[in-house]
Amino acid sequence: MRGVPKDEALQKCSNRLRRARFINSDFANVLRHAKKGDLVYMTLLRGARTPDIPRVRSSTFTHKDIARLRSWMERLDAANINFVVSYAESDEADVLRKGFSYEVVSVRRHIAGFAAHRALTNELLISNI
Repeated sequence: MRGVPKDEALQKCSNRLRRARFINSDFANVLRHAKKGDLVYMTLLRGARTPDIPRVRSSTFTHKDIARLRSWMERLDAANINFVVSYAESDEADVLRKGFSYEVVSVRRHIAGFAAHRALTNELLISNI
């Protein structure tokens, strides 16, 4: 088990995050701003078809959104812009990962904020790094 990061490491992270820009918008609006040297991290709201995660709100990713995201992943890769996509293991994730490197990790979901409702599930980390 890893311990708490040392002060020096936290200071380095703090300095880098001061220069970071966080944008909350449709992913296409955000990705238009990406440039070489950036690291784009994307995590997505899962739809009702993912059995281990309930629908949080009605605006979830559709098959059309998956196709749009896949297209953007290819554009980022062609422009040599690094990205990481975090997505629940699913048929949709299979579409996203094809041709890119990926790793399956086990994550604990904090559903409803109660320990009794925390479930282990698989997540794919898909990347061009």
